[in-house]
Amino acid sequence: MRFKYIVCSTLVSFGLGLSSCQNRSEPIAPEPDGTTTTDITEKPIPVPAEPLPLVNSQGADTKEVSETNSNDYLSPDIRAQIIPELIENRENLGLCQEFRFESELTEAASNVYRVGENEYLVHLVCGSTAYQLLQDYFLYQRDGDQFDLTPLPITYFYQDADQQLIKETEVTRAGYSEYDPSTQTISIFTKGRGLGDCGSLGFYQFTGTDLSLDRFLLKDECDGDYIEPINYPQVYP
Repeated sequence: MRFKYIVCSTLVSFGLGLSSCQNRSEPIAPEPDGTTTTDITEKPIPVPAEPLPLVNSQGADTKEVSETNSNDYLSPDIRAQIIPELIENRENLGLCQEFRFESELTEAASNVYRVGENEYLVHLVCGSTAYQLLQDYFLYQRDGDQFDLTPLPITYFYQDADQQLIKETEVTRAGYSEYDPSTQTISIFTKGRGLGDCGSLGFYQFTGTDLSLDRFLLKDECDGDYIEPINYPQVYP
């Protein structure tokens, strides 16, 4: 699913009432079911001063070693344009509709990475639960005064009451994530509960058009026995 949206020619102004911006196409709202592994009614975490790292409060080792600093691939100038633009037009674009939206958290924790000419990988944080973020990924492509916003759904696994492995794909995923530009890989660590003794860790390859699940680790039993998420049992492939 893609959104096409026409923005003002003056990029520092995103007001919806400007006469120069009236001939914009209607966006198509996404239809995620909003299911996450956590209770979204919990009290939100405080707004962080800077984007939160992938590690949890117990210092979890959740990623493989990489010498590349993802900050080198951040696009701070375009981020200062794109994130406020998406926040300003959130309702028209149908973004972050299933959860309590926290604009200050979105502004602080969202990131934009350059992946091509006029193409950017957008990590959009919509809100939070008591102990992790609610986030979407998009491919943002700009062409003059227009941009295309393509949702990048996230595939994950969980075990049902009968201990059967269930596969789901959704636009929004709870947890903490990090992008490694050297491999174009996104890792997402999701706690099963606040204690951090259960959860999942997925690795996704950004192909240029979608997020392809490369590997998924899962510890579904919340048994009080804490292990590093990188050591969770592998359930895929």
